[in-house]
Amino acid sequence: MGAEGVSDASMDALLAQVINPSQTICEWEGWQWAQRCGGVARPRWRAQALAAQANGVCVEPSEDDLGSSWQQILVHAGPQRQAFLRACQRSWNALPVGGTLIMSGANRFGVRSSVRRLAKEWQHPIKADLSGQHGRVMSIAKISDTPVKVLPWIDWQGRGEMSLQAPPGVFAAGRIDRGTRVLLQALENIDLTNIFQITDLGCGSGILGLAILQRADQAQLYAADADDLACAACFGNAQANACGGQVRVQWWDSREPLDAPAADLVLCNPPWHEDAMVARDAGARMVEQALVACAAQGQCFFVATRTQPFEGLLRGYSWQEYAQDDGFKVLRVVRGK
Repeated sequence: MGAEGVSDASMDALLAQVINPSQTICEWEGWQWAQRCGGVARPRWRAQALAAQANGVCVEPSEDDLGSSWQQILVHAGPQRQAFLRACQRSWNALPVGGTLIMSGANRFGVRSSVRRLAKEWQHPIKADLSGQHGRVMSIAKISDTPVKVLPWIDWQGRGEMSLQAPPGVFAAGRIDRGTRVLLQALENIDLTNIFQITDLGCGSGILGLAILQRADQAQLYAADADDLACAACFGNAQANACGGQVRVQWWDSREPLDAPAADLVLCNPPWHEDAMVARDAGARMVEQALVACAAQGQCFFVATRTQPFEGLLRGYSWQEYAQDDGFKVLRVVRGK
């Protein structure tokens, strides 16, 4: 079964009825059809990108310009509907007249209702509507070249005077999530005088690392996330808040080694869910990587919950429960020499 709960064979059979194998393809949130037809993949998640590259597929960042050379573009739906809609809108504007936009995904992601909404807004008929084992493939052929509106990045205010933006679908876009809020409150009174290197794992839009960097303007920030859209947001927010020269952002999967200098301060608010499942393994890997990234006499701060306790990973380290609020707790580790 695929990650969406849909049989890979079932979805492939549906897509094979719609995709033209003689034309190259641009594929969002996947790479197998880009490999078969030739073309490029735009996987949002780092693990997908690594798999694509290992199979010889060219990978492009999600927020890069699409160009105008594609006769067919495939967008796979995921749990974040706004991200799916935005990818479809951007793809539609990139297609020439006569091109085809193909959309696929699990029924539980609302593919049919989303595509019907887009077809109505764009005043284009649906060309194909195929259903299989809990999944659906639909397509729209472009018959006129009127540009459509693309969902904009979401704006909101961070701590202090920090302005933030993120594409729709990035975790906690438009708000300060509860785990980040609890960690920021816990860090309000720590001394940052001798903090020169900060690492923020699972950085999201950058709200946590950038807030600390505002208080430690002598420091450099290394921020990493598995979500390409989150990395784009973090980089953009660093530039917008006049600290871009102090920030390096890496698209990173927790299974990869970190390419980061030893940090005086490591921050980690791990992912709590991957799709509909609690992301225990991903969170545990991030905590383990954070401990490795921490310099001698450095400090690590982790957000933990009942479903992601992490205390068992800290055996042999000097640690304490530093704060607790709203169902979250902050664990602090101080590395020895």
